[in-house]
Amino acid sequence: MTTNTTTNSNIDNFIDRIETTSYQHRQHDDENTSLLSSLEGGSTNNGPSNARQQRHQQHDPPKWHSHSHNHSTNNGNYGSGVGRQQHRKNTSTQQQYRSNSRSPASSTPNGSLSHQYRRLASPPFSIQRSIHLCAIAAILVLCSLAAGMFYGKYRPFVMDEQNTTIELQGMGKPSSLHAAYYEQPKTQSSTSTTTTSPSKYSHAQYFGFQIYTGGAPAFIPETHVANDVDAEDIIVTTTATTNSSSSSNSTIRFVPNPECKGMPYGEVVLETDPLLMCYLGHRDALHDVSQRMQIMRDAVETAYQHSDHSNSTLKIFVAPEFYWRGRHAGAYEFVTLDRVFSGKCQGPICAILTGLESIVEDARFKDWFFLFGTIIATQKMPSENEYQHLFYNFAPLYKGFDPTQIDPRMPVGKRFLLPKRYVSDSDFLREPNLNKNVEFKQGWKELLGSEQNQPLQNDPLYVPHLRYDDHLFDEYKLALQDDAGYSMIEFDWLQIDGVTMTLEICFDHLKKTALNTYLGDMIKGRVTRIPSSSDEFGLQYIPIPIHQAQIGVVSSAGMTVNANSMALVENGTLFLQDGMTNASSFQYIDHEMWMTCDQAVQFEGGTEAVQRRAVVSNTDVNFLYQVLDPIQKVPVYSSSEWKAKLAKVFTTEQYAPHLVVHEPVTLHFPNYHS
Repeated sequence: MTTNTTTNSNIDNFIDRIETTSYQHRQHDDENTSLLSSLEGGSTNNGPSNARQQRHQQHDPPKWHSHSHNHSTNNGNYGSGVGRQQHRKNTSTQQQYRSNSRSPASSTPNGSLSHQYRRLASPPFSIQRSIHLCAIAAILVLCSLAAGMFYGKYRPFVMDEQNTTIELQGMGKPSSLHAAYYEQPKTQSSTSTTTTSPSKYSHAQYFGFQIYTGGAPAFIPETHVANDVDAEDIIVTTTATTNSSSSSNSTIRFVPNPECKGMPYGEVVLETDPLLMCYLGHRDALHDVSQRMQIMRDAVETAYQHSDHSNSTLKIFVAPEFYWRGRHAGAYEFVTLDRVFSGKCQGPICAILTGLESIVEDARFKDWFFLFGTIIATQKMPSENEYQHLFYNFAPLYKGFDPTQIDPRMPVGKRFLLPKRYVSDSDFLREPNLNKNVEFKQGWKELLGSEQNQPLQNDPLYVPHLRYDDHLFDEYKLALQDDAGYSMIEFDWLQIDGVTMTLEICFDHLKKTALNTYLGDMIKGRVTRIPSSSDEFGLQYIPIPIHQAQIGVVSSAGMTVNANSMALVENGTLFLQDGMTNASSFQYIDHEMWMTCDQAVQFEGGTEAVQRRAVVSNTDVNFLYQVLDPIQKVPVYSSSEWKAKLAKVFTTEQYAPHLVVHEPVTLHFPNYHS
């Protein structure tokens, strides 16, 4: 009996030490004094437990996790302080029995409460129950994950055609056991637009001014009978093959183009053979600008008559490259750039800018955005300079406004200049001696070899370098803003009333200037700032939006849409206005490029509108393109008057000027922040 009593006493002491340690840890962790009050007076106090529960809820795992740390048991939230307290109450009777069976002193009302309290959750019992609960919880997690994947609550982290909008709240978060899955975002609709649009515009309508802005052909081809040839004509014989496999010779006769009489001529390099051309224009540069300005006014008025007058539709008017080109070597001359934008000069460039400003200062055009083609200008430099002339090719852009509400003397955020960076082979005429066809070249000289038709050989405006001198705009950037209200678009990105645009001129589009700016800026940490204009805030400078552009605009002369150059949001649209061909737009697959794994989707046309969307799966990424057909083509002039309107400044040997009108397209604003 004594031995058993001693043995029981040793066991009790051992258990007491373990339970004392367990109690001290629980007291420090849970701050639970309510249970002792319950044993003494029968009352409960859940204040500390509720406080801990609140702290626990504040640290709940984010929703992007595929598993939950807050498992449930039969006793409620076992992981919380309240759950643990409830569990101890449920086991108090059993613990009290164990305590009474070990020591008679434990039943005394005084001096035994702490002993009873220590025995409320003995370590062996707690560990065993914890193991069971953990096992049950693990099974529940696996079952819920399997069921969720089966029923579609969790799905692979891919994007298909039906689910193109993915919330980025889980991107960049710490990885977990199920990081390959994400919880499907809870959105009110499946569209890619936000509930509250960042722009007052929901649609955009495009107007392409289709007018030929290339040089006039020096020769006009005519087909005649071989025995009816004049001595002064140039003869080119071609071979035609009939369906019967027999060949016959036909003669194409070239006659001089009267438009080029007395004009300097040169070659423009095309994809096939060089083409001999001349630049048209009046000797009086101001007279030349005046006639071109009237044609532009007529085109804008025609566009307005066929536009959507809703104030939620942004109207976009684009003219082709080289619209403003002088007679002498295709450029307007000026002395100093600062005098051009100071409002104190009377030269042709000043006349262009002031004339365009008067067009857009009209309440009718407050929801219009204009790109009025490009201006070719040259600046005389001292002879010791590497080049005798500096060249500029830049586009004037405007957001229309009501002059009764905004001071036209300083309309902040309404005037912009977009310089072109790269010189292409077709930007200027070249010396005709570059042609390798000696026989054909001799014919040119025989036809245009008089003193009044001097070629461009040794012309000081011959352009030997590959880039325009647009870097000199930096010297006058502040003056442009302060003196004339013009803001520089240096990175081919602009935001107008919340609508983000990329703006490129011809060869810059092929060189991916806008897209490369975006990619380089992302690598550098989004340090680039672009102008953002709005009626509410005026002019600000903001980072390039992550979502890229809703609208892309290209003004060109001999360029088509390049799929690899687009920097558009999902279902964004790129508009291109060319000044060479007036063919209807279409797309095709270049099979040779397809075999070399290059971009095989190609586009052609004079006025092009192309939408792009992405299809992303776990095995491939594809871009889909859709050419948007115009709703109508509207002539600017009647068939009987257009040649007289264009005479002397634009060639009439091509096609009549007209407007290509597109129906409004929806502007898509992604539902993640930029």
